[in-house]
Amino acid sequence: DLFVGTDSGYVLPFSKNTWSALNLTGTSSNVTAVGGSSHLDFYAGTALGYLYRFQNGVAPGGSLNGAAFSGGIQSIWSRNATESWAVGLSGTVVKIIGNATTAISSVTSMAGTSALYSVHGAASPNKYVWMVGANGTVLRYDTALLSWSKLTTSPVTTTALTSVVALSDSDVWISGDAGVMLHWDGTALTSSSGPFGTRNLTEMYAPTATEIWLAGSSSSVWRYQP
Repeated sequence: DLFVGTDSGYVLPFSKNTWSALNLTGTSSNVTAVGGSSHLDFYAGTALGYLYRFQNGVAPGGSLNGAAFSGGIQSIWSRNATESWAVGLSGTVVKIIGNATTAISSVTSMAGTSALYSVHGAASPNKYVWMVGANGTVLRYDTALLSWSKLTTSPVTTTALTSVVALSDSDVWISGDAGVMLHWDGTALTSSSGPFGTRNLTEMYAPTATEIWLAGSSSSVWRYQP
């Protein structure tokens, strides 16, 4: 199934060659991120900084967070059926356990005012959660040690990093503006060359652990099979 967030507070599911519409009750805010553990349990985030949960095809009656998070939600990823993560503008990082949402203020301080655009990790038993954003920001959470770290992305420390895909804890890809592609091999974060030129590399998706799709500016699409 495919889920698309739209303007005016709608999520559009596409299933069995048919589109339908789910509305976020009580808001017409733009839906800027959708993610979850299955087509029967997923979250939507809005430009106003609210999170909503959809279960069994039923639209929620209201947001999970009573007060808006400080930045519009940009990306949502579920580590498993009970634990999800969301990131957003103003360095917002939110941990979601079921219907409970907790903003991680210490991580927001680590990110500073840098917007965070993408969150991802590899399937269990891999342990890291990766987050990337403006000004070359790369954050990593160790779910085993319950600790955070900020990685250095020199020489592209001023470049916006817009998408991250983790195939494993030692095989992580990060794309960004101006053709920037970074790779983590378990030891170091280094630049990786590719046929991108200076295009902005805006979004990556890995349907399996051996395949990545990458979209960029100038109507560009690439496929990588390591």
